[in-house]
Amino acid sequence: MLDRGRMKPGIARSSKTIESPSIRDLLRPRSIAVIGASRNPQKLGSRILEELRSGGFNGRLHVVHPEAVVIQGLPSVPSARELPPGIDLAIVCVPAERVPGVVDDCARAGVGAAVVFSAGFAETGQDGRVAQAALLDRVRAAGMRMVGPNSLGIVNLDPTIRLHAACSSILPAPGGISLASQSGTLGIAVLDLAAEREVGLSSFVSVGNKADVSSNDLLEYWEDDPTTRVILLYMESFGNPLNFARIARRVARKKPIVALKAGRTDAGSRSVGPHIASLANHDTVTRAIFQQTGIISAERIDEMFDIAVCLDLQPLPKGRRVAIVTNAGGAGILAADACAVSGLTVASMSDVTGARLASLPAVLADSAVDSVVVIHMPTESGHSGAMLASIGHAVAAARASGITEKPVLVCSVTRKRRAAPIEAGTERLPAYLFPENAVRALGKIAAYADWWRESSSIKEVFDGQQSGNRSV
Repeated sequence: MLDRGRMKPGIARSSKTIESPSIRDLLRPRSIAVIGASRNPQKLGSRILEELRSGGFNGRLHVVHPEAVVIQGLPSVPSARELPPGIDLAIVCVPAERVPGVVDDCARAGVGAAVVFSAGFAETGQDGRVAQAALLDRVRAAGMRMVGPNSLGIVNLDPTIRLHAACSSILPAPGGISLASQSGTLGIAVLDLAAEREVGLSSFVSVGNKADVSSNDLLEYWEDDPTTRVILLYMESFGNPLNFARIARRVARKKPIVALKAGRTDAGSRSVGPHIASLANHDTVTRAIFQQTGIISAERIDEMFDIAVCLDLQPLPKGRRVAIVTNAGGAGILAADACAVSGLTVASMSDVTGARLASLPAVLADSAVDSVVVIHMPTESGHSGAMLASIGHAVAAARASGITEKPVLVCSVTRKRRAAPIEAGTERLPAYLFPENAVRALGKIAAYADWWRESSSIKEVFDGQQSGNRSV
């Protein structure tokens, strides 16, 4: 049984031993109260309640409504004060002016945490910032944790939890990637993209205005979360850059972090809000923080997923030598050019391997190769499926022979215009629509692998301990 200890009023929030258990009420709740669901199925609270029910939440559900006795077949109580003891999480979907009273009621009932969907706080201007500060005081005085306000929800796809409390009707399959997003709408779009690309997610948090729970809190939770293998961050501001850097560097030594940082230019920072247009959020500072902490920087949403899916499905490369296997010379040239730009080198393979390029296992076995990019350009309609299956079988054969530490990325331009992973025995190969996408992702992953090895060596010199859990 997990230790589900909660914060007590007045306790500082800087200790990891305190932070992680408090986040568990948010992402691994045993009981949830939905506040704001009604008999109108179009209301946000009603939609969230329906998602929780249809998603098969593996805990107890409660409903709060001032008048209705039953909503969606569940009994309702008129106030959060009348909830039974031990509620872990409240989903708050009421107008902004009602949120403080709801939080007070939740505190009296002993609720551990809240996700506040309600907008109308700091994102609206100075009056909203004052209201948000007062709300945070209430939350902290009660020893609760809060996601939001202005959040679009949270998701935990662990089959033992099945928590779907987000403004998205489409969910990807369970997997090993966790995402924190400062933009709710972008985060929901990423959920849709993950489902379309058949990328498995572990959990998702729309931090909203991040008045309380921030990316730092989630990094510390995901650091030890066994269902999270890769962490994605969409960020518009750091908050405290030094604290973020300290936490991120430690976490990145155990699990890769891929971040897309908005507002890195003067124009971008003005667009996301004057309250974050500071030196700490400028591109120069952002790049320095990412380089020092080992965070992999993504320039676009699709690149964030290009990188993440490879990290999730494949081992880290031991070097920067790439073998390009293709049936199309032009595509191979594009990939080679992309290697040069991405800090990779095209492998100079042995004569034996060169004579057996048709045999993918031989390429993987070559000692001059650290990773392989396979590019298939369809020449006949309807043959792509068989060719991709052959690639999968070849990789599975190489793995069975003991070649397990070299990543394989596949590019196949198909009419479906989709890049779903390819089955290869017991593993899946990340797939890309264009050679440049695969190579750029691999280049950034190789840089992270270099950082990981260097930081591991430095740590061992100082404390004599082997650190990290990535196979490199």
